[in-house]
Amino acid sequence: MTRTPRNDFTFRKGPVVATTPWKQPTVDVFEKWLDKFKLYIHDHSIEIDVYVCGKFIEKIEDTWDIDVILSHRNLWSFDKEQILKIRDLMIYGMQMGHDEFSILVDLQCYLPNPDLWCDFWYSSEDYLRNGRIQAKKMLVFKDEYFNDDKINEYENVSELEENCYIITVDCPSDKHVQRIQNGEKYSRPVLI
Repeated sequence: MTRTPRNDFTFRKGPVVATTPWKQPTVDVFEKWLDKFKLYIHDHSIEIDVYVCGKFIEKIEDTWDIDVILSHRNLWSFDKEQILKIRDLMIYGMQMGHDEFSILVDLQCYLPNPDLWCDFWYSSEDYLRNGRIQAKKMLVFKDEYFNDDKINEYENVSELEENCYIITVDCPSDKHVQRIQNGEKYSRPVLI
């Protein structure tokens, strides 16, 4: 859930904390963030694909965050060291967004589902044709706080390591199902 920032707030997702308001994202700021993010990937030899999706690519003026998805076709076979590198990348990317660029970057790592016809992403068309699926994603948090209020808490959570969780979710979410039923379509994520 995206919240419009106030002047007096604390926003926390696990180890990632923002204490100053973020701004609406722009393409220019995102590109600067992305350059540093990709440099981190290179410098730490992380094998991962990076995608951007959501309102940022569909209708930028209507969003206060940037949805970035990580995934890799072989993610299920990654060893502990590789998984921890991805965890650290997500923490770095979200915290850098707050600290250096005053933007909210929502980073999640989707695990591909080898039993389904789709990879990690489930489009509006997939939902309309086939219904809902269960998706697994890796997050660095299991709940979110805005000031002192818990605004989101995931169920079906397995802790892999400190600040590293596998979460099973319905895909699309209730919010997105409602939007799809109201005629809204979602673009596929863009590999960046």
